[in-house]
Amino acid sequence: MAKIDFEALKANAEQGDAQAQRELGKAYASGKVSWLPPEKKTWLHAAADRGNKAAQFLLGAEHLYQQTTPVVARQNRMLAYFWLSLSARAGANSWLDTLRLKLMRGGLEPKELFDVEEMLAEWNQNVSQRDNSSGGKST
Repeated sequence: MAKIDFEALKANAEQGDAQAQRELGKAYASGKVSWLPPEKKTWLHAAADRGNKAAQFLLGAEHLYQQTTPVVARQNRMLAYFWLSLSARAGANSWLDTLRLKLMRGGLEPKELFDVEEMLAEWNQNVSQRDNSSGGKST
């Protein structure tokens, strides 16, 4: 197994490289580097926000499996549906995303589903504005 050049990976992630951000988030999640949950989520969110479908999938899966109190569990189901929806729309692991999205739809109330669909529309609008201002798609 190849050893991770953590410093180079982190430097690339800090410069906005979405793939490095995803890999850094995965490294934190897998324990290949010291596991600091806020740090892991920071890098996964950075990559997901830049349209990295694998990072979106990882965030969705993380929220799907973090079920604690009823209020937090509901919020996590909504966030899992949000990130998995983005990942599925981008074509990441489509068969698995489809299965998980079907499971998620069954666990969300109609109002929650509506709220997530509004979040998705807002996210798509923000991405379109960012892409238009930067002259191209961010990945």
